[in-house]
Amino acid sequence: MALYHILPFTGLSRRKRGIMYGNIAHILESGIPVLRGMEILEQQAHNRRFRYIFHNIKTHIQAGGDIGSALQAMPEYFPDEETRMIAATESTGTVPLTFQRLSEYLVWYSDMIRQVVFQSAYPMFLLVIAFIGLPVIIAVGTGQDPFTMLPIIIRNCITLVLVLILFKLLKRFSVFRQLIHGLLLHVPWVGSVVRQLARARFARTYECMVTAGVPYFFGLRQSADSCGNAVIRKRILRVIPLIEDEMSLSTALRQTHEFTPISLGILEVGEESGKMEESLRRFSHEEEQKAIHNIQTMGKLLPPLLFVIIAVILVLFVILPAYQSYFNLLDSIQ
Repeated sequence: MALYHILPFTGLSRRKRGIMYGNIAHILESGIPVLRGMEILEQQAHNRRFRYIFHNIKTHIQAGGDIGSALQAMPEYFPDEETRMIAATESTGTVPLTFQRLSEYLVWYSDMIRQVVFQSAYPMFLLVIAFIGLPVIIAVGTGQDPFTMLPIIIRNCITLVLVLILFKLLKRFSVFRQLIHGLLLHVPWVGSVVRQLARARFARTYECMVTAGVPYFFGLRQSADSCGNAVIRKRILRVIPLIEDEMSLSTALRQTHEFTPISLGILEVGEESGKMEESLRRFSHEEEQKAIHNIQTMGKLLPPLLFVIIAVILVLFVILPAYQSYFNLLDSIQ
């Protein structure tokens, strides 16, 4: 298994891929020959990885290949679903539009992830402090030497790192991934946010596909793959044969029980009016706004909840033992 699947900061982030796709779209739309365009981008790139990628694309094109196959030859930087989408539109003449739509989608998604991280940064900081700092607080409260807790703190840190690496490794297996994704859907509040984000990603990706002229059913499968949740993906893939049998998209998606009546109504209007791109954009916007609102609410509620949990731990492990020791001392004196 390649290291870029396990270690952080060894690939290319969504935002950087989005910026790169936007630069390629600008070059292709300007009428500059592809080979010359890659040379210009390679010369102007300030990022070492960008220069390496543009050089590889240029070399691949010189050898008679195209951009899609050049990106597919670099799986350490470009996910399979993105390169397949680009390769599928090479024959339709809509490659610049595909790059532009992918750029917009990836920048939007990275911005949304940043919002999630920003909202959860303080609660996560409290969790780390509780995980690492509570042994010291308990030692001080019970009259022990804080340095005696150093092995426990080191062990906790090592355990945390190993758990994160193990989790990332296990995510490579579809059975484990489906189990985790299914559990997330049943966590109160978190499950609704996961569903909203999955629906938004599905609609965003499918909008890119429809706009770029990707074949209808291929676009649906790609959009299902990109929704980000293995359980929802499986339910969407299950109804695609119904659409192949000429059932409408909104009616088929209703069978999954994962889409809200409002979202399905928006899709139905798009099918009747022939404006699917606009309907999908409205659909994804509705789901994004609901998800962001719930994330912001959770970000406000988590800190006081964590304070309560930490307070309960301190009462159980510091205050009550201290009182018990005090009363035991009084009893021994009497």
